Amino acid sequence: MKKSYVIFLILLCCLSSSLATPSQANNSSGLKNRVIVLDPGHGGYDPGAVNNNIREKDLNLALSQKIAELLKKEGAIVHLTRTKDYNLAPVGLHGRAARFADLSLRAAMAKEKSADIFVSIHMNSIAFRYCRGAEVYYHFQSQEGARLAQSIQSELIKIPGMRKRTVKPGDYALLRLTTVPAVIVEAGFITNDDELKHLTTERYQQALAESIVRGIENYFSPNEKQQSGS
Repeated sequence: MKKSYVIFLILLCCLSSSLATPSQANNSSGLKNRVIVLDPGHGGYDPGAVNNNIREKDLNLALSQKIAELLKKEGAIVHLTRTKDYNLAPVGLHGRAARFADLSLRAAMAKEKSADIFVSIHMNSIAFRYCRGAEVYYHFQSQEGARLAQSIQSELIKIPGMRKRTVKPGDYALLRLTTVPAVIVEAGFITNDDELKHLTTERYQQALAESIVRGIENYFSPNEKQQSGS
């Protein structure tokens, strides 16, 4: 009787271990120890786009902090280019010089931190106030940037009510200066009053953050890489 009980305990332990292994693998999810630089766009003297006294720089920071929290929970190593309302331009610079210095220092952080990817968070603006939806930009010469952008965009368009926009190539200074796969996520149009109402809510910001993190996770997933032909 005692021998049977011992055998039962051994089998139970083996079963518990086998059940725990997939869960632990899922928790690592390809993000564990990945170094990610998150860039909350604008800051300090540069508010970004403004609508109804709501400043893009504030929305960018709030969303970036939510993304950072989720990434860290998955084991990623996250660095933010700013954690408060400031920018990286040296004191004394103004206008274009300040703007270029700010962007250069943000991009340089990716190299300094040996980042795997660089993700810049922004809100879109345009004169046509009916435009809405999230879209992701990548440098037109970067295949990995394009793959990262598509991976994030594919998750963003799953948000209920999200306009199904597509990724876009570009030659923006921030993307051109960054030496690792980099994207600019335009999380929505601040110039669209209806979309702005969503962008200012905790619930919608969380949905955006979760979608962006899933997109990043898919980018690092071996299965995702095989499917994309990498």
